[in-house]
Amino acid sequence: MAATSALTAALVVLAVVGVPAVAVAVDALASLRARGRVYAFAGTRANSDFEVLVPIWGSIRYLENADYLSAHGDRVVLCTPAGESDDFYSDLYALARRHGFRVFVASFTAPRTGGRRATSGTVRDRLIRDALEMVRAKYVVPLDADTTTVRPLDLLVGELVRQGADLASVRLVPLNSDTLLARLQHYEYRLAMQFRFLASWLVSGACHVARTEVLADVMSRHSLFFQGNDVEVGLIARALGYRVAHIPFEVPTTVPGTPGGGSGNGWPGPVGSSGCSW
Repeated sequence: MAATSALTAALVVLAVVGVPAVAVAVDALASLRARGRVYAFAGTRANSDFEVLVPIWGSIRYLENADYLSAHGDRVVLCTPAGESDDFYSDLYALARRHGFRVFVASFTAPRTGGRRATSGTVRDRLIRDALEMVRAKYVVPLDADTTTVRPLDLLVGELVRQGADLASVRLVPLNSDTLLARLQHYEYRLAMQFRFLASWLVSGACHVARTEVLADVMSRHSLFFQGNDVEVGLIARALGYRVAHIPFEVPTTVPGTPGGGSGNGWPGPVGSSGCSW
């Protein structure tokens, strides 16, 4: 009995202390190895042969980056499921006409959420997968409806071309630091983004860039499993032999400021880059 109790205590200590310590050590090692990796876009030539896929459903007020996207006009495709309300479609098409956007309506319906904003699940992945059929450009940038970028998207696409890559992850930068939890996530995001220099397949659904035919091939094989769905894109691409790169192209994002605040990009919350949290 005493031996069993001692073993149980040892396992508890390992779970509470050992596992997080290993995760932090992996992150720290990756950060140290990537510390010397500097990046400049000085030699990058802008490339406008791309289209932007923006999933939106539930409520038109969730489309927060319309003004940011307006410069791209008909290169922007608003992707939405079937079965939304008449008012939603009316507002969506009116906004699309105002900015020159195109609209793609999928054949499936999204689960009802009782008015709550839904970013988890695989609705976004299914919308991107299906909307790729109407993309006319050589390159594509899936972008969340509340996401903007620091630099022009033309530069992101140009850098993908310069590197000769097929798909690339980007650098997420937390905006808010008003709480202790948010400040801790600043540290975690920094480590995770450094880790992407070594594990470029850690793709975020909030923003990534790819050759259109490559992403179409990848999404046709996607499991649509709701956990790890973003990272699965990068893993499938790598398994298929495509060149997956990381471009530290900064994309601001808001992180949860309180426990249970949720994750804006469909993940259960930050748990460390080695745990594939982004």
